[in-house]
Amino acid sequence: MGTQVQDDSNFLTMRRFCHDLMALSLLLIASAPVFAQVGVIPMEEGTVQIVVTNGAVEVTQLESAESADTDGQQRRDALQRQVFAFLQRISVQEGRVLPDEQSLYRASSYAKILVEKIGLLTSRVEILSGSKAWVADLQTATNVYDVATIKRLLHEKMMMEDDGYAEAAFQLGGFQEIDGEYQDAWANYQIASNLEPGNQLYMDAHGKNQF
Repeated sequence: MGTQVQDDSNFLTMRRFCHDLMALSLLLIASAPVFAQVGVIPMEEGTVQIVVTNGAVEVTQLESAESADTDGQQRRDALQRQVFAFLQRISVQEGRVLPDEQSLYRASSYAKILVEKIGLLTSRVEILSGSKAWVADLQTATNVYDVATIKRLLHEKMMMEDDGYAEAAFQLGGFQEIDGEYQDAWANYQIASNLEPGNQLYMDAHGKNQF
């Protein structure tokens, strides 16, 4: 009988330990944003931090003030406006006010993808074969993360149906994707991959976006 009581006591002790361990694991998961550095975004001019407080978005440079410059500040301000507009759009679509923690996650993901898309477009602008004036307009738009103007310029380039047609379709699809225009994005990825089936970049974008 005494052995049975001892076994039961050990079982309860182990059960409490497992319960406490599970609670600690959940606490660590809930605290993950601190350790994962959510909101830290690498940009060409340096790393920035996104902070969301009561729905307001702030993008600040992590490096010292000496490394800041006017152009860099303008780009950070532009990214801040773009991220805030994105969160406002999400809030309207979902019909609710997002808590700051959720907003930060959404903002971080969006900003990282947007910066990557801008970088990819900038690195491949020569493939678009645009006029000097068109390229200048595109550069101005990319410098301030003006997604609406970028999409308009890429659409104009597609209308020309010249050597840059496939690349324009691919790039436009990328910006439509981050704006939630998934059907349009898939259609343009398909155009790009059909025009150049040997282009792995186009094929991968089309293949992973079967909406």
